[in-house]
Amino acid sequence: MEQLLENDLFGALEREEFQLYYQPKVDLTSGKVTGVEALIRWAHPERGFISPVEFIPFAERTDLIQPIGDWVLRTACEQLQAWNATGLRELDMAVNLSIRQLYQPSFVENVKRILDETRLVPTHLELEITENIMMDVDHILPILRKLKCLGVKISLDDFGTGYSSLLYLKEFPIDKIKIDQSFVRHCTVDLKDAKIVKTIIAMAHELNTEVIAEGIELRDHLIFLQQNLCDKGQGYLFSKPLPAHEFMKALDTLEQVVSNQGIPQEVTEYYRIVDSVHKTRQELADTLRFQQGMTFKFVQYEDKFVHTLCNGELLYRMGLTSEQVVGKELHEFFPNHLAERKLQFYRRAWDGEDRVTYEAEFNGIWYLASLRPIRRGGQVSEVIGSCVDITDRIIQEQEARLLAQRLAEQEARYRLITENSRDLIVLMNKNRIIQYASPSHEITFGRPSTEFHGSIAFSKVHPDDLPQINECWEKMFSTKTPTNLEWRFMKDDGSLIWVEGIATPILTTSGDIDHVLVMGRDTTERKLQDERLRQSEERYRRLAEQTPNGIVVQVDGKIVYTNDATAQILGAADRQALIGLSMLDFIRPDDRNQAEFNREEIATTVQRCIRLDGTEIVIEVAGGRVSYDTRQAMQFFIRDITFQKKTERFITEEKQKLDSLLANAQDAVCIMDLYGNLTRVNSAWETLYGWRENEVLGKQLPIVSQERHQVVLYLIDRMIAGELIPPYDALVSRRDGIQLDVSVSFYPIHDAEGHVISVVGSTRDITNRKVTERRLRESEEKYRLIANSVLLHMVDA
Repeated sequence: MEQLLENDLFGALEREEFQLYYQPKVDLTSGKVTGVEALIRWAHPERGFISPVEFIPFAERTDLIQPIGDWVLRTACEQLQAWNATGLRELDMAVNLSIRQLYQPSFVENVKRILDETRLVPTHLELEITENIMMDVDHILPILRKLKCLGVKISLDDFGTGYSSLLYLKEFPIDKIKIDQSFVRHCTVDLKDAKIVKTIIAMAHELNTEVIAEGIELRDHLIFLQQNLCDKGQGYLFSKPLPAHEFMKALDTLEQVVSNQGIPQEVTEYYRIVDSVHKTRQELADTLRFQQGMTFKFVQYEDKFVHTLCNGELLYRMGLTSEQVVGKELHEFFPNHLAERKLQFYRRAWDGEDRVTYEAEFNGIWYLASLRPIRRGGQVSEVIGSCVDITDRIIQEQEARLLAQRLAEQEARYRLITENSRDLIVLMNKNRIIQYASPSHEITFGRPSTEFHGSIAFSKVHPDDLPQINECWEKMFSTKTPTNLEWRFMKDDGSLIWVEGIATPILTTSGDIDHVLVMGRDTTERKLQDERLRQSEERYRRLAEQTPNGIVVQVDGKIVYTNDATAQILGAADRQALIGLSMLDFIRPDDRNQAEFNREEIATTVQRCIRLDGTEIVIEVAGGRVSYDTRQAMQFFIRDITFQKKTERFITEEKQKLDSLLANAQDAVCIMDLYGNLTRVNSAWETLYGWRENEVLGKQLPIVSQERHQVVLYLIDRMIAGELIPPYDALVSRRDGIQLDVSVSFYPIHDAEGHVISVVGSTRDITNRKVTERRLRESEEKYRLIANSVLLHMVDA
């Protein structure tokens, strides 16, 4: 039978027994048909339609695959042109290739000839290959590159079923990836297939490659693929392969399938927006990795500065990696002397000083670092630093110093160098009169360099920068050493240019400064890049923090939607990781019997949860029934109150400690708010001063005058600022008017975050001690007077 079939195949092409059927490819967002795949059928006069699975192997064992392949390619291109002529919008035509075709010496020329003869735009032709074809990399890769030069698209068919290798996706010019139908068929019931499909889609999108799913037969398949942002699909849910005339008739019906059976377009667009946000974050990470400089962040943790981010090409040129820096202190990757020097600048930035800059060298790389504190709620929460490679500048500065020392002898060579330098070079006398300006001034400032000659240097400097320039100038003259400068130059059109330079004094033989050489560089673009980076990070931060509370929607006990805040609260990598789970999965096992998530309305309740990373948190949950995608669902609002609970426990413990202190203290103890008003007194205080607690609560200290009360407020302000108040002696009044000498101690009470919330005052009666001290001083004074009198008497005698 196989021999007869093979014999019939030899004449089938001449007898015109082959036909092309077309299976549509549908955009899973808009529902529009964007292309078709041409599939060959053999209409045998006796056996009827024969699947290509049966006759293609015969054709590949002979040379018949070449003329059959050419016929399929030409017929498909002609059909697409015929559709275009009827006014049908432009579609892509996909044609499958056999490995034998790619071994034809003239295959690329045949494709070009067919495109030229049919006048089909090459970008609308898509050639599908399988993974098995790509095993012969040395032969196939050059052919595919030549096809790409023609403008045609390359699609990788049946991805995941052959000799899958990520090398193919890296080296081969693949435009589209088609997920094999064996994975799509069970993606909604088999967890492994679902993960494979999700992984292929995510991987394709990371590579900026379009992904198409084959074998979509059920509505569940369509929804699953839409939820995971698959670009296009084909399968019997839309249409089986159709003859050309039937395809045209069915087109309008085909384009209604997605809207009738899939997720609404606005929901799909929302998923894609979320995916776009993820890509933006990844692009930001890539930008940091491949920037020429280096960006890093650090926070203070237990009096240590720990890095939370570090990336950029400069980091790797210094011989370090991100893993060596993130989570580490300075001394863990820098020598101690360098780490100690950098710590000074870290502390200044953490204390709130803006724009802390310094230069440093490591492994032969010089860099300029700029630190900027980031504040939240008025407090510095982290510091971001950016570094640029200034090795070339340092070398140039060193060369400039040598040049300045030999300027008198080698002026001609000096002018040759400066006039061809892109740096801004200025020679001025000690009175700041410019005697020479390099030609690069005209490029930077838009004015001929000769116009600067004879003018006063820094006359166009921004007024806010002049004090710093003057300070550096005076420092240079006092130390006779080079000094770094940075200023803004005001152009004639009103715009500003940032200039960074170094001023080097030129000394006479007697050691006096005769001239000053300034070498500068336009750093405006770098400043703009720093500002854009800061704004980009700020936008990203606002976007990430827009929704602080979590939102969860469950259908039939399974999560179908969450927001980013939920993923953060429950410890998920992203919201997609929560889809298909249940809120009950996160409730502690011993609490699940009491957790009721299926009532019509759930009042606010507190639950203990186990996050995906295994940590335990406390959440506040409320919710009720809603309609979601025409289905009954439960919507929950969750809020992480772990810190709140911790704070409540802290306050309770502190209150217990305070009660114990008040009850057992022998000294007179009172507690005041930050305005100096009493909130508690102990029994010893009542006994000593004569006022009862209910008589003084909410009032200022009755034992001191109004003037002395201002001193108390001053001490409270000092404690809020973090100062320790040493004990001191004071004079106070009892209720009965009797004045007492007391020893006073003040110390603050902090909340869980370390903020001062109230003040404890402790006093001890030292009146008897003071009386004794005064009597002793009076006695000493009497003896001194007697001694002086005796001495005078002896002198007179």
